[in-house]
Amino acid sequence: MQRPLTSHEYLHTFEFEYIETYSFNRGDSFIQASLEEWNEYQRLSRRVANGKVLTADEKQRMEAIFSIMNAGIAHLQHINNHLPAHVELISKLHHSEASALAIISHLSIPALNIPYWMCAPVYRDAIVFYSASGQVVSILNVCFSCDHMLGTNNTFIGADMSCYPLLRQEFLALGHKIEERN
Repeated sequence: MQRPLTSHEYLHTFEFEYIETYSFNRGDSFIQASLEEWNEYQRLSRRVANGKVLTADEKQRMEAIFSIMNAGIAHLQHINNHLPAHVELISKLHHSEASALAIISHLSIPALNIPYWMCAPVYRDAIVFYSASGQVVSILNVCFSCDHMLGTNNTFIGADMSCYPLLRQEFLALGHKIEERN
């Protein structure tokens, strides 16, 4: 197994001016969106089963829904002005604010004990890093259920086990509604 990029190394792959934290894949709006996607997938599947030809956009949409359903790891990949209803902006922090400094400090902990749990991650929280001009420079998805991080381009980011409870505490203080671990 190739050694993952550590969270400390990850932070040194870009420069940023501010961050935003997001919460997603939870709550009633997520359940509703999931049901709508499932219904859309079923509708498109019925069309194919009945011999109908899908447009390129419909094929792409069907593949995207199938991928999310099978992978179980839907994550924040792009930020634009039209976020899905189940994606909630929680905080916007300049890099010099105390909470941003705490997040960076937690991610900078040397990754000496990287957890490798046997569960599939379900990303529900993310940090989006922005340049001074407002361009997204990186997105870091976090699963607090299995202590897993995924960076831009689906890159696994290895963080020390001690990072997750500290990061979780900071996210809770910012207003994220993180579920208790089982």
